[in-house]
Amino acid sequence: MNELKINIPEGIEPTPEFKKRIQLAILPEIGEHHALSICEKHFGKKFILGKYNSIGFDVLSEDGTIIVEVKQTSSVMGNSKRLQIGSYKTKKNIMTHILILDYNSGRGCILEHDDFFNKTQHHADEASWKWDSEYNMKKSNRCAENTKWFLNNEVKLK
Repeated sequence: MNELKINIPEGIEPTPEFKKRIQLAILPEIGEHHALSICEKHFGKKFILGKYNSIGFDVLSEDGTIIVEVKQTSSVMGNSKRLQIGSYKTKKNIMTHILILDYNSGRGCILEHDDFFNKTQHHADEASWKWDSEYNMKKSNRCAENTKWFLNNEVKLK
């Protein structure tokens, strides 16, 4: 794994909790950069990043035909053994695909817009999308429908 060195202001103690919070804060940016190579391999086209912190898209094919929203998670929701993504509702009818990165398990999937919004299960008025952190390998039935969609559309992260 690569490391990134950052400078912090004098007087701030780099405690383990501080380091953990910084790691969590940069994961969305890491995910977007990671998405470039994943999408290029998956779609066989060159991709570019969207503008930083802007409304629109995260990555786009250079020819403009594929618009990908990138969502990532890195931790299981408490004792529920579920993973979730959120903040995607505003991307409806804008993106063509969603790339979901599970940095907890090192897995990812790419779902087409219509499949994601119309055929999978959403919670709290499309505020979150959940799947099983164990990928139903232990015979659980947690979020079975979404977990199946994830597994059927899984992509390699390397």
